[in-house]
Amino acid sequence: MTNDAGAGCVNAATEEQADKLEQLASASSYGDDLSIQVLQVGRDWMFAITGGDPHIGAVSTASKDDGEWKVKTTPVPGHKEHVLTGPMALQAAQFLKTTVTVVAGIHYDNLTAADIDMVVDKVWKRFLLELNTLL
Repeated sequence: MTNDAGAGCVNAATEEQADKLEQLASASSYGDDLSIQVLQVGRDWMFAITGGDPHIGAVSTASKDDGEWKVKTTPVPGHKEHVLTGPMALQAAQFLKTTVTVVAGIHYDNLTAADIDMVVDKVWKRFLLELNTLL
């Protein structure tokens, strides 16, 4: 004799576990599709950083003004990529000793705070790897 009610609970639990595993797998893959395109423009450099649903979320340019490095940033309303583009443009400009523009647009649905931290970490690591190949 079988217990159909019990089998239903096991199947439901198994499906729920499979859903959680799928969510964990996709969460850990956030940022795995990051793209950083680097373009030399004369003596200057431009970085275009995208991931997930690519778009333009912010643009920052770092350059020397009266002997001091300064950054100008234009964020697209409602986007937060400027927290990456400004510091990245400044770091790259100081490292390369020239004007640098960083454009970024990264979007993934349903990120937790931990997921965002993970993506930001992946973006910085990739950016620094790219930057270090330029000299």
